[in-house]
Amino acid sequence: MARLFPRLMVLVEADGAAGRPLKAPADHEPVIPSSSRLVLAVAGIDALGQPLDARCVHRPERVARLSGLGLGESVTPRSIASALWHPEGCGRGRSPGAHLVPVINKVDSAEWRDGGRRVARELVAMGAPTVLLTCCLGWPGLVEVIHR
Repeated sequence: MARLFPRLMVLVEADGAAGRPLKAPADHEPVIPSSSRLVLAVAGIDALGQPLDARCVHRPERVARLSGLGLGESVTPRSIASALWHPEGCGRGRSPGAHLVPVINKVDSAEWRDGGRRVARELVAMGAPTVLLTCCLGWPGLVEVIHR
């Protein structure tokens, strides 16, 4: 099959965030196929500045544990980065050869793009080689690629 479709790509949503822009996985998540070579860990930039609570964050107590942020405190660029990059965060459970690429979504305005860049700087400082900034409202969806 690989010879017929050498660039075949299948996207699998490994777990959801219950409609919230930020999450941390449960103990049984994410369910990532062992054949995956690329894992995209996605967060919405609209979590930035919001209180770390269940209205904005799926499993806020887990995000608090991963980031060191207290429940009810404002979500920071560092706390978003921690939820995505921490070994127990959104890329947990991937095979050893799979690359983790954090994605900051909803950077649909200059303000949100600035916030996305602040999160990206935190991710790069944590060791992420590449961070994608994406948007929902226009084409193309890829706004910016930030490299270490």
